[in-house]
Amino acid sequence: MAKNGISITNENGKRTVKGLGYYEISPVANIKELLKTSVETFGDKTAFIYKSGADTITKSYKSFGAEVASVGTALHKLGLKDKRIAVIGENRYEWAVSFFSIACGTGVVVPLDKHLPEIEIEN
Repeated sequence: MAKNGISITNENGKRTVKGLGYYEISPVANIKELLKTSVETFGDKTAFIYKSGADTITKSYKSFGAEVASVGTALHKLGLKDKRIAVIGENRYEWAVSFFSIACGTGVVVPLDKHLPEIEIEN
């Protein structure tokens, strides 16, 4: 099946997508615009799927955008507007929400590798 320059095949129970992609590429100026455009374009489509204990959680672009806005508002209320804020943790949904909340208007996000030695984190 070909659509917009792509082909989708099913082989051995795996779905493979090859080609140019489903959506037109649109340039973005910054990460805040990227998030806003993604929420507007993809809305209720799935942005994240992750496990929480025995449950599988699915988050849409709209719900991700709403959570980013909520955490950003909370950070503003804590007086962290225009501050440098370090984010350290595992690769998980909450990390993404934190990162985008800071980068989209609260302050300057400083992502740190969770495997850094304590002395380097302190520096």
